[in-house]
Amino acid sequence: MSLKRSLRAGLHGLGGYGLYHRLRNRDRLTVAMFHRVLPQADPRFAESDPAYTVSLARFEDYLDFFARHYAVVDYADLAGRRPLPPRPLLITFDDGWADTVEVALPALRRRGWNALVFVAGCAVGRARPFWQEELLGAVRGGRLTVERLAGAAAELLGERPPLPPGAGGLAAARSVVASLERLNWATVEDWVLALPELAGGGGAPAMADAESLRAVAATGTTIGAHGHSHRPLTRVAPEQELARARSILEPIAAAGPTGALDSFSFPHGLYDAAAVAAVRRDGYRFLFTSDAHLNAAEPGTLEQGLIGRIAVGGETATLPAPALPEGRLSSSERANWFFNRPPAP
Repeated sequence: MSLKRSLRAGLHGLGGYGLYHRLRNRDRLTVAMFHRVLPQADPRFAESDPAYTVSLARFEDYLDFFARHYAVVDYADLAGRRPLPPRPLLITFDDGWADTVEVALPALRRRGWNALVFVAGCAVGRARPFWQEELLGAVRGGRLTVERLAGAAAELLGERPPLPPGAGGLAAARSVVASLERLNWATVEDWVLALPELAGGGGAPAMADAESLRAVAATGTTIGAHGHSHRPLTRVAPEQELARARSILEPIAAAGPTGALDSFSFPHGLYDAAAVAAVRRDGYRFLFTSDAHLNAAEPGTLEQGLIGRIAVGGETATLPAPALPEGRLSSSERANWFFNRPPAP
């Protein structure tokens, strides 16, 4: 363990790191960003993308951590411009996965908490995952080799995609997926559906349907927008993308605590000035990014800028330290992952 990590662990064990956080982040909103939460025994866990998936046990660890160090708030607290308590934290989910509804939200409700769930319009009622996750899942599950994936991708790319030297397994598969993302996604999706290794399916639907989303909205979950096609707004005509998303998501969001679809999360965390302007023109009040910073918590300020979020995922969360069982961070490294983020620029 490095000297810096040892010092952090010692400071945390003596309670000093918690005191540092209570003073430094008293007036800053922390927003946690999750994607998928699954029990490790669930068959979907083995083929989920580990960069965006945490086990239910590890998720509960984070909820315990939040309960010790933060005041968990609802999106309605932001939307109502009510003064936030010291060290507020908002929990968000991206994409609209079925396991968000089935696994993660019940864990929150057991604690009396709600979340803000950003849903891609095209995901509502979709049986299969996004094509990127489907390819990576097939590689993880052994149904598709990286060599076969690279060879098949050459049909679309016109040449075999280069693989990073020494990369294997999931890292190499990610490189192929990145090459395919430069193409028309509708074409790529049709191609993925035609791969013999991915034929069939028949498992539980990957994405939440409209009925289940309306049901959780009626019990306190807020539904936000995550675009329609899940493509970055920087690579599509944003007005058309936003209009399609609103037509699907607005009736669902109407069942929620604010009754409005007025929060937006940029797909893949990508945005530019034109994308921000288009989202604001479409009537969204609160714009969330994947930029890892903390936010000023004064009423009214959050609507004026872009709200940063701290990502939690299987790979990203274990980068700062060796993993404990089930890929969990030590308590001091978990604290560092959240406490030491810079304030919004």
